Amino acid sequence: MPRKSPAPANQARPCQWLAGQCAAVLLATALIVPAACLALPYDFDSGRTQVTFRYRMGFLSGEGNFAGVTGAVDYDEKAPGATRVEAVVDTRTLSADGLVVSELRGPAFFDVDKYPAMHFVSGAVRPEGPERLSMSGRLTIRGITRPVTLSVVMEPSGGTLSFTAAMAIRRSDFAMTGYSALVGDTVEIVINGPLRPSP
Repeated sequence: MPRKSPAPANQARPCQWLAGQCAAVLLATALIVPAACLALPYDFDSGRTQVTFRYRMGFLSGEGNFAGVTGAVDYDEKAPGATRVEAVVDTRTLSADGLVVSELRGPAFFDVDKYPAMHFVSGAVRPEGPERLSMSGRLTIRGITRPVTLSVVMEPSGGTLSFTAAMAIRRSDFAMTGYSALVGDTVEIVINGPLRPSP
């Protein structure tokens, strides 16, 4: 039986080049995929996480707090840009000094009976230095969703992770228009507390 002649060198080279490219792609995939999976899942420590909001009343300032925060965070210290956050705040935990608490809970502001939860979902995350992030996302209050940007500080310590996040919103964007002649439109919000590894 006649023997098959070996492929000419000019035909063999493209095959070898293609095989080399495939091997390179597979190697790169093997290196990249594990790195993308290093983000660790955390849960908010609801009992120790606090949301504080501040507003202006002429020359005076007012403050209130929410205590019930639940949700999850995916965070990789080596790839902070891949951070993902989803958080829910129980508005019924609202507390404040003096008689204003009933107004803040009522229909002119948070209307906690009708809207018992605030919701935040992160979007793009940009590292801004060691442990510092700029995080865009969507915040829902009173059933109205608006884009927001948070300045976030992540503080890893051993096996734990603490965070502080700050942003400013206009309450009128969320249909909180009560007492507009007395209370400023800008509300500053700070969230801080520890995160615990998800079970």
